[in-house]
Amino acid sequence: MENKTSYLAAKIDGLDLTLQVIQRELTHIKNAKMDRINNADQRVLQGAYNLAKREVDCILQLDHEVYLLNKINSAIIVEREKLTL
Repeated sequence: MENKTSYLAAKIDGLDLTLQVIQRELTHIKNAKMDRINNADQRVLQGAYNLAKREVDCILQLDHEVYLLNKINSAIIVEREKLTL
């Protein structure tokens, strides 16, 4: 279970960095208002940001579920130990 939690944490960190990069690009586009950057480019970046954000949200949910499963597993182990006494 710890390996899965570590994997999820690493994936969250990577996606968080991706979100930061995309958000920085979106901010740059919005602030620059350059003619060469069109609305389609902005929509593509906004879509990429939204997709990455949803993936982070899903991973956070999975991370929480792993946490809950760990708690349930610990409780089961405690109850089994009580039964063997």
